[in-house]
Amino acid sequence: NGLVRNHFLLSRLWFLVSLLVFMLSECILPKEKALEGVYSVRVVVFFGRTFMYVVTMARLLIRLFWKGCKDLRRGKYKKVMRCIPLPKSLHNAMALGNLTLAVLLLLMFCCEPMYHCLASAPEEWPTYYCDDVEDLRWTYSALGLLAMAVHWFLMVDLAVFSTGLSAFVLVCAQVLSEIGRFLVALIFLLLTFGSAISVLEHPYFEMRDIPSSVLCLFSITILLYEDDYRTLMEEPALLTAVLLFVLASSILLMNLLIAQLNSSYVYIYQAMVGFARL
Repeated sequence: NGLVRNHFLLSRLWFLVSLLVFMLSECILPKEKALEGVYSVRVVVFFGRTFMYVVTMARLLIRLFWKGCKDLRRGKYKKVMRCIPLPKSLHNAMALGNLTLAVLLLLMFCCEPMYHCLASAPEEWPTYYCDDVEDLRWTYSALGLLAMAVHWFLMVDLAVFSTGLSAFVLVCAQVLSEIGRFLVALIFLLLTFGSAISVLEHPYFEMRDIPSSVLCLFSITILLYEDDYRTLMEEPALLTAVLLFVLASSILLMNLLIAQLNSSYVYIYQAMVGFARL
């Protein structure tokens, strides 16, 4: 009804504003070299990050805690590993995504460079560059990378405004099992040929051991490997093994995956249109 629709719109609008603030304070303003020394820009970055922690993170944690306690009181939970109660509110991907985002923001709050610089270099504050945060900068950036990706993933909910787009999202979720089987087969081939090539005596340094061989073969599969077959011409056994791997992975597995996805999409799409309308 209209009340539910308005509530959903407001929640998604709030999430969109949060994402824009997150992008502005993490990956737009701090990356502009010309704005590093501008005091007002650093103040905007500080308030943007504080908004993410005080408002977005707190809102997510409070909502998840409130819903989880309500489910536990009503007995609506499922035990994980026979001892850990998992509330019903966390049984779907979006709720788990919200929990993941809240935890990542909490960890970012603990590593926030601007807060650490406030204690160590107050005369230069607000700033996110000081000596005491050098060890935290990479950890903070890695957490920010994960949080940004999860935040964008949670925006998939906006697909409900289009039946066709919503059906497409549902189909993508349904065909993930096919991609999973493809990855299992690809890992099997990588380990098989990688271990076999590492046994072979050859002077090719990039395939000197199993990890290096697997990395090279995977790079060949996704077309990121710089060398070509001409560098292996003097090693016919190694060249044969690599060509057999390419035949099995890039030609056989890739085309089989395309055929499976095409068949699954045609079969599932009609049913997913009905689910999307619901």
